[in-house]
Amino acid sequence: MLLSLSIKNFALIESIDVDFTDGLNIFTGETGAGKSIIIDAVNVLLGGRADKDYIRTGTDSAYIEGSFDIQMANEELYSAITEIGLMDSDVLIISREFNQNGKSVSRINGKQYPLNVIKNISSNLLEIVGQNENQSLLNVNNHLKLLDSFGKNQIKQLVKNVQELCSRFEEKNDRFTELHNQEREKARTIDLLEYQLKDIRSANLRIGEDEELEERIKIVKNSKKIFETLKDSYERLYGGTASVIDNLGIIMNGLEKIKDFKEFVEFYNTVSNSYYNLEDTAREIRSYLDTFEYNPDELTWIEERINQINELKRKYGVTIEDILKFKDKIENELLSLKSNTEELSRLGDEIREIQKQYLDNALKLSEMRKKIAKELEIRIKDELKELNMGNCVFKVEFNSNMNTISPTGIDRVEFLISTNPGEPLKPLSKVASGGEMSRILLALKVVFADADRIGTLIFDEIDSGISGHAGQAVATKLMALSKRHQIICITHLPQIASMADEHFKIEKMVIKNSTFTKLRKLNLNERITELSRMISGSNITETSIKNSQEMLKIAQSLKDSVMSK
Repeated sequence: MLLSLSIKNFALIESIDVDFTDGLNIFTGETGAGKSIIIDAVNVLLGGRADKDYIRTGTDSAYIEGSFDIQMANEELYSAITEIGLMDSDVLIISREFNQNGKSVSRINGKQYPLNVIKNISSNLLEIVGQNENQSLLNVNNHLKLLDSFGKNQIKQLVKNVQELCSRFEEKNDRFTELHNQEREKARTIDLLEYQLKDIRSANLRIGEDEELEERIKIVKNSKKIFETLKDSYERLYGGTASVIDNLGIIMNGLEKIKDFKEFVEFYNTVSNSYYNLEDTAREIRSYLDTFEYNPDELTWIEERINQINELKRKYGVTIEDILKFKDKIENELLSLKSNTEELSRLGDEIREIQKQYLDNALKLSEMRKKIAKELEIRIKDELKELNMGNCVFKVEFNSNMNTISPTGIDRVEFLISTNPGEPLKPLSKVASGGEMSRILLALKVVFADADRIGTLIFDEIDSGISGHAGQAVATKLMALSKRHQIICITHLPQIASMADEHFKIEKMVIKNSTFTKLRKLNLNERITELSRMISGSNITETSIKNSQEMLKIAQSLKDSVMSK
């Protein structure tokens, strides 16, 4: 429910603050007073286009704020506010400010949110029923969605099943088509991958091998120099009677005799460590010299192996590790390609099973929709009867297509109507009379609003082309509807205005060469005066005043009658 609305510097409005009742809120005013500005402001607040032309002349920005009671939130609204963490709030304060530079900021309870969040929430808070909404109801492409919304509690699971099966079908069918198209290229791709795999496998690569080979080739190329150097080193360490190790042994034995003296023990330890380290080194050199063999073919083999590895690097990766990763990748690709034929067969079976399940659920959904359509036809006929259109025949026409898979099922529906006895059924858009159209659309909106459990309905131009008895019927219908929904209605009909629980008058004033749209709530005497103006124009007479007083009495009697039921 819309609790309050605040509008600043919007169009001709400098500042308006209004509190609403939970019943029937009526706005009246002379033509050109700016009644539609209120609707425009609400539309912008809830995510509509914030055109800078809406900003009042001479000001930099416009601001709109609405407070909503959400204690009776429907399932969709509760889900939407839960997504943004506001499920513990009883009131939502939605605001929007936009300036001449095109910047627009929307907030909920003080926190900034993108417009898509605002639109998602607002679509379940209130509904504006105006010219655009009328076009939506007339559009045959929306009729199936409207029918489903009317009976959603009965068909919710079937609708979900059909949507999920359609999604699964599209996913599987896309994969099937993709694999089928790949068949032409598959053989050539397999040949290439198998060649690459054989090329890599035959090399028997080992991570780190290239580094080892580079080190080994240096040794092989310098083997003679290395051998001579090691041989000379060994001779100097261990050869003859004056070798380094023999001399160190003599020194060590000498120092051993005085190591008991604390200040010489470090000398002994240093020489002793050097002696044993050099002795180990000499043995290792001797072992290397004993096993050393110069093989001129080894250099050729190493060079060929390095060239082989470098060629593989050029083709498949910068490092051996990269090459081996590439090998794993093409092994998996080959496995996938070779299994595609089996997958195609399996996918074909799955697609046929999904089609069977889809058709089964879609047929059940279609049968349920036809039952719901009968209920809708009765409800619409009852509503039209109360709107002085008891001779109308309303029909939901079905056309089925079982050759395609659609997320909405096999049905296409259209709402048809006959407004007079003997006339054939025809599309809603073909109804000639403006007054008839307004009442038909009101009947549809009443029924669908009850199904959707939208808390607030804003009616703009719902009384277009209506007067007399038809106007009284519409007024009574709006009053009755206001006992189940909050209604905000802009009207030019005194019959509708007389039903108001709160009556607001919109006026346009010129003050110091500036134009302002003002809003004020009317008391009883002011309501009588406003109703008299609506009845007789600017020439208010004693008769029009009496008619207004009588109209208010009748309205109150009708309200009491509805409340007592």
